[in-house]
Amino acid sequence: RIRADAAGKANTLDILAEIDGSLEEATRELRAFTYLLHPPDLEGEGLSASLERYVEGFGRRTGLKITVQSSRSVDQLSLPLQLTLLRIVQEALTNVHRHASATSVSVNCRRVGRRLSLVISDDGQAPEIAAGHQNGKPIGVGVGIPEMIAQMQHLGGNLQIDAGPSGTAVRATVPVP
Repeated sequence: RIRADAAGKANTLDILAEIDGSLEEATRELRAFTYLLHPPDLEGEGLSASLERYVEGFGRRTGLKITVQSSRSVDQLSLPLQLTLLRIVQEALTNVHRHASATSVSVNCRRVGRRLSLVISDDGQAPEIAAGHQNGKPIGVGVGIPEMIAQMQHLGGNLQIDAGPSGTAVRATVPVP
């Protein structure tokens, strides 16, 4: 009805188009968030399949070319750890999409001995919010990066962000039994 009333008013039609775009983006983000609250594949199929499925959908929605490499041994990790790793991938990919102007991303998750390594790296421009640490504290970040750091610390691990001219790498490591 608003469009019909706005016929011929270019400014109003432009505003409506912008509202439509915002609603579509909010719907996509809500679907992704809902998926992460209760990832349907995680408990049944494990982290490896869940990563593949999530990354495939995220790439399709954003246009990013994303590759995933994970060993099947990550499927034997505790369910809380698998969920934390999946959420870190989600947050890192969201940051790449929003801030890095990247075209490709790689996700590598593997167990090496008694440590788990998760690396998400992109070929985009390193945004200031992911510029790393200063005096041991994250600089210029919102809530996502501090939350990832806190999750890793809670599990006895750590999270490091390496940003440079050729892209950014988020590196999470955690000890595993």
